[in-house]
Amino acid sequence: MQQKYNFATTFNEYNSIFERVSTISDNEYDGDCGNFNSQYSKSGNSLFKNCRTSLLYLKELEDNYASGNSKKMAEGLAFIYYWLNENEFNNNNYKGKIIEIYEALLELHNEKDYGMSNIPNTYETQIENKLNVKLIDLYSLYDKLNKLKTCKNCENIDKCKHAEKCVHIFNNYKVECQSDSNTDFCKVLHIFAEQFDGYIINNNTCEKKKVHVLLNKNPHISVILLPIVITLTITFFLLYKVITNFILKCA
Repeated sequence: MQQKYNFATTFNEYNSIFERVSTISDNEYDGDCGNFNSQYSKSGNSLFKNCRTSLLYLKELEDNYASGNSKKMAEGLAFIYYWLNENEFNNNNYKGKIIEIYEALLELHNEKDYGMSNIPNTYETQIENKLNVKLIDLYSLYDKLNKLKTCKNCENIDKCKHAEKCVHIFNNYKVECQSDSNTDFCKVLHIFAEQFDGYIINNNTCEKKKVHVLLNKNPHISVILLPIVITLTITFFLLYKVITNFILKCA
């Protein structure tokens, strides 16, 4: 069975699907999502819009991956859980627990599919017990890196906020992964760090103290080591001259 933390590495694939269906003009789900918004939202109607887009996205997953590709469907379900957490459920403006609202949305899709959806079974068998804070953080890292790479018209300050968030999340787990780097989570975190470093080395326009490479480097280490190396070089050279002169005198 696929390790849960690998789900986050597929962020771009499912994000592109979600962005595509979000542009579809279709009122098929308006009635259902109006009721859903009234049932779970304390105020506002953003849940209505995101319910509608989520159902279009789930239908896309069903159409593309229902026939035997439960791995892809599980990845897609994990993505939409992250996306809703990041973009919809980022406040306390809801009735009930977030996971319960998410599960209710999956069930609403199943009802629209006349109970024939493969999504409930995929959720129960492959991801129900895998949705935790670490997985959300990994998704957030890939989300922020994607924004760094693709946002052409963003202000530099916005890009730097995404980069700083990546550094912050990585540092939260740095000690844990230094003591045990062989866990599934730390392996995926390392893969992300390599990708982040590969981009930031050539594209860092942010404050170096806040945004820097993540792996095996301290942003200030070269500044610290340079005078030490120079001092040692001079010391060894002078010592060599003294020893050479001493040998010549004794010869």
